[in-house]
Amino acid sequence: MSQLSVWVSEFARLNLAVRRVYIIENLTSFLAFPAVADAVAVWGSGFAVNLLADAGWLGEKQLFYWGDIDVHGFPILARLRACFPAAQSWLMDADTFRRYHGGGQGAGFVAQALPGLTEAEQPLYQELLRTNARLEQEKLPAAYVAAALRATAGQ
Repeated sequence: MSQLSVWVSEFARLNLAVRRVYIIENLTSFLAFPAVADAVAVWGSGFAVNLLADAGWLGEKQLFYWGDIDVHGFPILARLRACFPAAQSWLMDADTFRRYHGGGQGAGFVAQALPGLTEAEQPLYQELLRTNARLEQEKLPAAYVAAALRATAGQ
């Protein structure tokens, strides 16, 4: 199937037979996400990502989180990692940001320390706190996303 909606309580009990799970912040990016063998994409719906906490089976999968590169995307990633510490950020790196940031700015935010970020993620998050720069995930070219997807599918 290409799409399915379930209640959060039902999702918690699914335990899908896949190796990889891609949690995607933005609905547009989620709907455009290509089919991937042995994987499933889940719409994380921004800060609602913590609703996935009861889906313990996610901890048994290779878990990727793809959010906006901004002062909101990294706190969402940190929330996910509070439940699933092995979750990996995906397309939320400095190289992607530098390559595709077109000058976008974020909305208001409250600066917070995020100890759940990796050593590679922290400098970018600190830069975003200083500049309030923003790269929305749906601004990434489809070919770039597809190439990154092929790279993770080979892991």
